Amino acid sequence: MTGFHYKARTHSTYGNVDVLKAACRQEMWINPLDAKQRGIANGDEVRIFNGRGEVRINAKVTPRIIPGVVAFRGRSLV
Repeated sequence: MTGFHYKARTHSTYGNVDVLKAACRQEMWINPLDAKQRGIANGDEVRIFNGRGEVRINAKVTPRIIPGVVAFRGRSLV
């Protein structure tokens, strides 16, 4: 898992602005090959978890992420 900067805010500033939240959805990116193997379609809610907690977030299926890696953009939700 990797991450990248969320475009709709700076640190916590603007994090609760509805227009920005609607324009830049929080989502997890996954490669189409990995998504197919796991039965995940674009827009599906997925569960990301480990021993410390979990997050439920919508998936964005895209070839812009390499197979074997998922990218989580946005604030820490765990």
